[in-house]
Amino acid sequence: MLIALTALSFAQRFGTTTFDTKLDLAVNPLGFLNRALHLWNPAATAGELQNQAYGYFFPMGPFFAIGQILGVPAWVTQRLWCALLLCLAFYGVLRLARALGIGHEPTRYAGALAYALAPRVLTEIGPLSSEMLPAVMLPWVLLPLVLADRIGSPRRAAALSGLAVLGMGGINGAMVVMALVLPGIWLLTRKWNRQHVKLVLWWAGCVIAVALWWIVPLLLLGRYSLPFLDYIESAANTTAPMSLFQVLRGTNQWVAYVLQGEPWWPNGFVLVDNPVLMAGTALVALIGVVGLARLGLPDAVSWCWARWPG
Repeated sequence: MLIALTALSFAQRFGTTTFDTKLDLAVNPLGFLNRALHLWNPAATAGELQNQAYGYFFPMGPFFAIGQILGVPAWVTQRLWCALLLCLAFYGVLRLARALGIGHEPTRYAGALAYALAPRVLTEIGPLSSEMLPAVMLPWVLLPLVLADRIGSPRRAAALSGLAVLGMGGINGAMVVMALVLPGIWLLTRKWNRQHVKLVLWWAGCVIAVALWWIVPLLLLGRYSLPFLDYIESAANTTAPMSLFQVLRGTNQWVAYVLQGEPWWPNGFVLVDNPVLMAGTALVALIGVVGLARLGLPDAVSWCWARWPG
C-alpha cells in the first residue's frame, strides 16, 4: 500500500514543479531557510515581513534542503514529500486502529486508506501540503497516549507523543492547536489515577516545549504585522462552504471553490463539482457516521466528541 501511495504521488503532473505553499521553498530551499532566520526580508521589492517563514524550519524546510544538497530535482523532492505525508497518514491510522482494537485487519486497512486519501487531504496535498502536517501526524500523537500503559512510563509516552507534535511543524499554529483537541479529549476521558496525572502533566509540558520554537516568532510577527487576514481570508469567504454536509465529507476548504477562469486548486474543485465524486465522498462520510454510532466501537464517546463540531 505504501508503494501504491508513492506511485500515486508521482503520477500527479509527472516532471513538473508545482506551486506548493511557497515556490521558493521548492526552487531554492537553502536560500529560503536562510531568509527565514529574519523577520524582515529586504530581498523583496520594497522589503516585507515574512509571513510565518520560521514555521518551515521543521520538518518541511530540512526535507527540501536535503533534496537540494543531494541534487534531487525539485519536482521529485515535492513528490517524495507528498508521498511521505500520505504514507505517514495511512500507517499512523493503521497502527492506531490496531492499538485500539478497532475492526479487523481488512477494515483497518480500508479506514487507514480512507484517512490518507480523504477529500481534505486530496484538496491540499498539492497546493498547500504544509497544512496537512497536523492531520498527518495526529494518529502518531495519539498512539503513545493510547499505548501509555504498555509503554510503562508516562514520561516516555508523553515524550513520544510530543515528538509527533514537533512533526506537525509550526507553519499554521491554529491547525496544530485544533489537531491537539483530540488527544486532549482522549486524556480527559481516561480513568484518572496517579499514573494518568503524571501522563497528562508530562504531555502538557512536552507539547509546550516542542511548540516554543514557533510560538515565540509567531508572537513577534503578530507585534509588527498588519491584520492582512481580514482582507484575504475574511470570515465570509472561509465559512461560506462550512455546511455540516461539507464538513462531514471533508470538502470545506474555501479555496477549492475559487474560480478565476479556471479552478485555483483543481483537485479540490473537482471534488465539489463532480456529481459522482460528490456522491462517493458523501457515502464515505455516511459510513463514518454509522461507524461512530456503533455501540461496539471502543471509546465511542471520545471519538464522537471529537468528530461533531460545536
